[in-house]
Amino acid sequence: MMARRLTSPLLGLLLLFVWTTAAIAGTPRSLVFEPLPVDGVVRFYSNGVPAAVVDSGPTALAVSLDLVTVASRPYVRLWMYVCNRSDETLELVPQSNVWLQGLGDEYQVVSDFYPTAPTIVLKHIDENMLNSMSAAFLGGLVSTIGARLGARNSQAHLSVSGDGGSSSATITVHDAAEKAAAASQAIGERTAAQMASLEHFYNGLKSNVASSCLRRNTLRPGESASGFLYFDYGRPQTTIHLAYGKTRRVHPAPSDLRYTARIQIVAGHQTTIDFLQQEGE
Repeated sequence: MMARRLTSPLLGLLLLFVWTTAAIAGTPRSLVFEPLPVDGVVRFYSNGVPAAVVDSGPTALAVSLDLVTVASRPYVRLWMYVCNRSDETLELVPQSNVWLQGLGDEYQVVSDFYPTAPTIVLKHIDENMLNSMSAAFLGGLVSTIGARLGARNSQAHLSVSGDGGSSSATITVHDAAEKAAAASQAIGERTAAQMASLEHFYNGLKSNVASSCLRRNTLRPGESASGFLYFDYGRPQTTIHLAYGKTRRVHPAPSDLRYTARIQIVAGHQTTIDFLQQEGE
């Protein structure tokens, strides 16, 4: 995202978050992650989406966390706004400045999550697009083979009655090849339309992700940057305690965990924001 100069960092980040949530909160959310308003963290809502604002120290921050699925892959997604309030130039490197901790029962750390590079997210989308288009092509191919094997010549049954009695005959029209060709053409057109629709959808998804990711930025005093960070959820494990002292390893779903965001852009100034799950509106 492009850097911009603001005369009022706090006002700017509030307006930017309102504008962003107007675009991403089009559908109701069954689950939201509400930041705890402690240690200088201010919580507010926009369009049903909660965010945390921290307006102290060398940077002004606003963050909002949600769970998304991009091309069949689950991500924990963090929207973040950063404004340089210091008198020095800052280097924002999201892949090393930000990380999440997934917390299970009794707040034990289940897994640490680090931002996935935008190029990797886009690569996953390409892979999913290729798989979907391959499945559509193979489905069309199987349907075409079935149509050709199932094509039969048409038959017409004729019956003639008169004073001398009646007679009947069956006439075979050798049009199986024409039927197969017509069916194959129709299947080919449907398959081509399906593949074009898939390509349009995935290209739109790639464009949206590429344009909205938070990337590395050099921020001069008063400048800001904002965008999304995607944390690949993977398959973290945790231990649950059963009766009689037994335990079992399980893979919690993304919605089973609580999350803590840790942000350190300037050495010695780390911001910690805890998120709790709440029912969405």
